[in-house]
Amino acid sequence: MNSMNQTRQLWINLALVLLQMLFVCGWSNSDRVLHDRVHVEQCLADNDVDEALLTLQQHSDADENLTMLTAYSLSRKGELPERLFEFPLKGGSAALMPNGDNIGFGLLADTTFYAYLGNAYLQRMSTMHYLDYQRRHKRLNRRSVDYLLCAYLMDKKLDAFAHNITRYYEVNDSVQLPKHYKEALILYTHSHANPCVVLHDNVLDADFEDMQKLENSITDARERKTALRDTYGNTYWYYYMY
Repeated sequence: MNSMNQTRQLWINLALVLLQMLFVCGWSNSDRVLHDRVHVEQCLADNDVDEALLTLQQHSDADENLTMLTAYSLSRKGELPERLFEFPLKGGSAALMPNGDNIGFGLLADTTFYAYLGNAYLQRMSTMHYLDYQRRHKRLNRRSVDYLLCAYLMDKKLDAFAHNITRYYEVNDSVQLPKHYKEALILYTHSHANPCVVLHDNVLDADFEDMQKLENSITDARERKTALRDTYGNTYWYYYMY
């Protein structure tokens, strides 16, 4: 009888252990976004930017923290103004930098990030406050210049972008600009009667006109957005319009 009680108690204990294991597994963090954020930051810490971007490309939904990591990874790769709008983005320019609240690094230090952009300050600043402060005090480096111009584009401030790009880039039809800067200037040129800067590119002008024709040819809003995303989803035009 004693042996039966011991066996029964053993099975009870094993059942309790199993339940505890299932509880831990069920409540442990299985959030793919969080795990990928940690992985991307570890890649950046290891200077493996290609793996970081490969991980970020696997996400189809936008997230503010992933947006910040996308911009930082592309900047580290030297491709921020060339590829930013090929990725899902959320939060506008505010999502480009940690804010001490819902957007921030888990492994990397904020000071390292800000030093990369030029200067780290004790006072917390919003993205545009920081970049404008750097601009006014002539502390922008090449990386923070592109952050500033891309911040204008993320907030759809085409006028501010057009008025500032000529300070840092030569703009004419014979100079090769980064992809998204050209797209933004084509959009700006086509949408202003008296643009302060004009850019024409035979290929991009034709692509933009084709996009407008496709947009006007589909009456259903959902179908129109899907068709445009399939063809132009990697352009600044699609980001700006949709």
